[in-house]
Formats: sequence, C-alpha cells, structure tokens
Amino acid sequence: MPVVLLKVSVGGPSVFLNTSFLLLVAVMVCAVAWVGRRVWSSWVPLGAVLAWLALTGAVAASGMLEDLSAMPPRLPFVIAPALLTLLILVLHPRTGPALAELPASTVAGYQVFRLPVELLLWRMFLERLGPEIMTFEGRNFDILIALTAPAIAWALAHDKLPKAAWNAWNVAGIALVVNVVAHAVLSLPTSFQVFVVSPPVQLPAELPFVWLPAFLVPLALALGGHFLGLRQALGER
Repeated sequence: MPVVLLKVSVGGPSVFLNTSFLLLVAVMVCAVAWVGRRVWSSWVPLGAVLAWLALTGAVAASGMLEDLSAMPPRLPFVIAPALLTLLILVLHPRTGPALAELPASTVAGYQVFRLPVELLLWRMFLERLGPEIMTFEGRNFDILIALTAPAIAWALAHDKLPKAAWNAWNVAGIALVVNVVAHAVLSLPTSFQVFVVSPPVQLPAELPFVWLPAFLVPLALALGGHFLGLRQALGER
C-alpha cells in the first residue's frame, strides 16, 4: 500500500478521507435513486434522501451534535428518523411488496458497500480521528458481511442458498450493525459510558461524517438491507 495512504494526519480529516467518504455517499445516493426508479418509477426517494442529507448536514455544521456528553445522546436522533422511515417502507403493505420484488441477489450484493465503510473507519483510526474499537482491528466485525455478500448474492442468483441460511445471514448482519452502534454509544463520554476510548467517537458528529449514522447505517439495515432480505425470505409479499 502506498505510504501516502498510511500517513497519519494532524488535525482534521485528510483530503483522501473526506473525498473517499463523499464518493461513497454519492454512490449510495445513486443506489437509492435507482431503487426509486426501478420499484416505483419515481424520483421522490431521491428527493427525500437529498433533503435528509441537507437537514442532517446543516445540524452537524451548526455544532449541535458536538457535545458528546449531552444527555440524552444526540447522535441517535440522526439515526432514528431515517431508520424508522425506511422500515416503514419495507414493512408497510402498500410499499413493502414492491420492494420485495427486487431480486434477492441484488439485495444481498448491495451489502458490499459496507467494505468501503469499514475501510474508512479504519482510515479514521489511522489518522487518529477514531478509536480502534470501532474498526475490524477492535470490536467491529461488520466487514464479514461485506466479504461474504458476493458469495451470498451468487448463491441466491443460482438458487443454491437455503432459506434458513438467507435468514441467518440477515440476522447476523443486523446483529453486527447493532454491535457497532452499541459500542459507539457506549463509548460516548456520558454517565453510562462503558468503553473509555481515545480518540473519542467524535467524527460522526461532524460534517460530512454525520451521514455515516444518518444515512449509511439505516441503509444497511433497511432499504435494500437486512430487513428487506428477511421480508423476502419469509415470503411477506
């Protein structure tokens, strides 16, 4: 790996980290736009995502999320609205059936996007902008879903994956995301802090990295994610 990619930054995020993260967000926005056009022949999902990114970006830019010791913790409030909205889309009888018509192999393959997410979290650690506990060198095992996603997608496309295995993979994916979020919340300097980490989990409270909890985490769980996969496997049409 080139030395430049391992250089530790002093101060804020490097140009490489900022650019890579923004590129990943842009790719996932395009993915949402594709789903909206494919499923509902509509640009509304794209508009809603852009509005949400603008809102959460403005909140982060204002500094409202930077007090990590605030009670209740503020970061979960940028996750909950997006996750709830996407869960409603997946589970609602008027919108869920259309989403469930997406090929299961596409839904599984989509989870490959978690590989660059994990590499970016690792990069944050290398730049001393995030704790080791949030990486695959610590207690974040989410990379396993990204690495197995291509094989799962292939097996689904060729009808070689038992429904029980598809269910188990989705449940494991949900558990791994919950594990990461729980470690992040329990590492915040609050009265219920469990993990004392250095540096603190600060970057997701700032722009543009607020879009990690506000956008990428809900996507992994819901839209095109594990809850949709479970709906497909359970035959809830």
